[in-house]
Amino acid sequence: HKCRSGTPGLEAAMQQHTADLNQATLVRQLELQLKPLSLLYAFYCESQRARSNPNPKVARGVGDKSLNECLSFKELTRMLTDFRIIPKLADASHVFTLWRHISSRDSTGAYSGIQFGSGLSSTSVDGFSQKYSAGRTSSAVNALLALQPRPDFITFSQFVELLGHIALESMPHPTAKERIVALFQWLDQSEGNANMARIRGAAIVRFGVVTAAR
Repeated sequence: HKCRSGTPGLEAAMQQHTADLNQATLVRQLELQLKPLSLLYAFYCESQRARSNPNPKVARGVGDKSLNECLSFKELTRMLTDFRIIPKLADASHVFTLWRHISSRDSTGAYSGIQFGSGLSSTSVDGFSQKYSAGRTSSAVNALLALQPRPDFITFSQFVELLGHIALESMPHPTAKERIVALFQWLDQSEGNANMARIRGAAIVRFGVVTAAR
């Protein structure tokens, strides 16, 4: 079930999957994993650049700092390879096609993929704050979700959506919800997750897949 690029009707299929990912049950599944996903995303945003340039002067500028909170395509493929999503679930060329589609769609500077909880973009985030209060704070998750699309980078919302596309395309399960849950099980059990914990010097990031799958 591995995804490959060049599939006829790919554009239409991606539009359909984006619509599927906006179904309330799937949005809920994704929202339940935003905290662990934010840790995963931040690790790959920060670690590679920190090693290559530990004291970047430009990071002190507000405008430049936002770029440090976005994934480059190289960082995205490194994460997917570490977690064996590439090549087990998707070809690198297909991931590039997904990235190019999402980036092109959002080239106006506004994200138009998954519409997360209505409170996320406003000041009324009390319910969301209570749900995601532990670990990476809800304010940090909300800040990542609020990042505006940038040319040649992928924001947190786009990252979550891209993983959703891969799940819907590659997992053999009968329902979309089961495919999403299966991808989180894959992330949870991946050797890449254990390796990331060792490098971070922190506990393994757990994706809450057990209760979600039952």
